[in-house]
Amino acid sequence: MNKKENISKSMTDKLPPFATKVDFNRCLQILEKEAKIQNIYLDTLSLEKATISIMNISYSKGGDYSFDVIEKFTEYYLSNKLFEKEECTY
Repeated sequence: MNKKENISKSMTDKLPPFATKVDFNRCLQILEKEAKIQNIYLDTLSLEKATISIMNISYSKGGDYSFDVIEKFTEYYLSNKLFEKEECTY
């Protein structure tokens, strides 16, 4: 997936408050890297949904979309396999 250009239109409509496409791309790259480290495979749609979920978690906890914040939420999200528990309807 070309991370810089191929954000699904449906996903850009689902960005959390104050998030930009740049934030989404950065978060997606962090998620892809961490998933690889944890040996977890997620297809493109699952990666996009998980990225939105992680960004929503960060926003709801009062965090921002900076590298360090997203990295920590991503590590927790993947290590606790929250992507398996979600019923996303994007």
